[in-house]
Amino acid sequence: MQQTGEQSVSEVQTPYKDENQHYSKYLQRIKEIKEITSARPKEIRTELAGRTMLRELTEMLQFSRQLQIKEHARNIQSGVCEVICIIMSDNPEAIDLAINKFDIVRELMKLLSEDIPFDEIEVIHISALKSFCTFGKPEHRRELYKLGVQNSIIQYMKSDNPNVSLQSTGIIYKLLSGEWYMNGFKCLHPYFDTFEEQGIIQILFENELKRGKCQGIIETSAECLSLLYQQRELPDYMKEEVITQLKKGLHSENKADIKCSSRGLLCLAQNKGNVDMILADNFLNELEEVIKVSQFGSSDFNKLLQEYLINLKNHLIGSVYSIYDDNDIDLETDSQLKSNLTPNSNCITVGKQEKEKEKEQDKEQQKEQEKEEEQEQEQKKEQEQLKEQDQKKEQEQKKEQEQKKEEEQKKEQEQ
Repeated sequence: MQQTGEQSVSEVQTPYKDENQHYSKYLQRIKEIKEITSARPKEIRTELAGRTMLRELTEMLQFSRQLQIKEHARNIQSGVCEVICIIMSDNPEAIDLAINKFDIVRELMKLLSEDIPFDEIEVIHISALKSFCTFGKPEHRRELYKLGVQNSIIQYMKSDNPNVSLQSTGIIYKLLSGEWYMNGFKCLHPYFDTFEEQGIIQILFENELKRGKCQGIIETSAECLSLLYQQRELPDYMKEEVITQLKKGLHSENKADIKCSSRGLLCLAQNKGNVDMILADNFLNELEEVIKVSQFGSSDFNKLLQEYLINLKNHLIGSVYSIYDDNDIDLETDSQLKSNLTPNSNCITVGKQEKEKEKEQDKEQQKEQEKEEEQEQEQKKEQEQLKEQDQKKEQEQKKEQEQKKEEEQKKEQEQ
């Protein structure tokens, strides 16, 4: 029965007086769930999750708080987080179940905010919560924001562990971009006031953009700030650093980064107060070169990237016209600006058809998810390697202890 994933832990077990027996049962069940769900189609993972697994995982996290031995608690907690990452991977249906019918998200939030001390948090603990943001639809991300997911990870944005900091900032980015997918460039970002009050905006700028411990943190923080300041003028002390970083992102080898940077610049260009800084250092010519390079490739994502870059260029050229009166632009400049406009390309406007917008969102989400999956797979490999090293060390230590014991026994016998 267990191999079908249909029996829950509570159904399999009878009450144990010995905490170690209880702990062993849960640990064994985590191993079984991993085997049942790994490399399975998302439809099967969703079905199993809805039957008993999400309830079981919730019970396990609650049980871990009662354990007296810290190592046992961490093993249960980390195991549950690993299973969550497996079940939720590319699985919005399971995410919908988890958010709307179970308490697993709240338990994961409590795990981060109350159960595990700051200096003992590992990447896998953040990744479990992040998996809901990464693979969830925009409406799921909105629900996660309403649940207060951001409150449980704010402190970890300032972690000395760059991977923990990066994963935490990634959650913030996903929450922010979820609203963008739903509203586009139509309005001010609705989370701005809350994030400002909570100090998230300052952390993004001071701790991450200015002093980020890896390039991923710096890039993600700039993208977050660009979304937050859509249609708002960046403060003077932020303006140059945020815009400079977004411009650098246009030259990334990763096309997903180029897309995010071009979108970020277009968000900021909605406010005239940011346009001069964006146009500085002959940026239109630089952008033209980026557009030429991005023309290679005929995939849907390449076409979408082209549209983003061309929209940015046309919007900036339109901004130049709106800043100055017609009489202030000489004939040579006027001719040059008009020649730079790309024909038959539509700037993103409020009136864009909803179907086209949905297609764009799906394409963007798919690319972002592929990028996230690659990063998470790399981190998973690193974690597995570390575990293997730890296990080898434990085995070596065990052998040494056994050898010492044997030697002592021999000596005693000789005596």
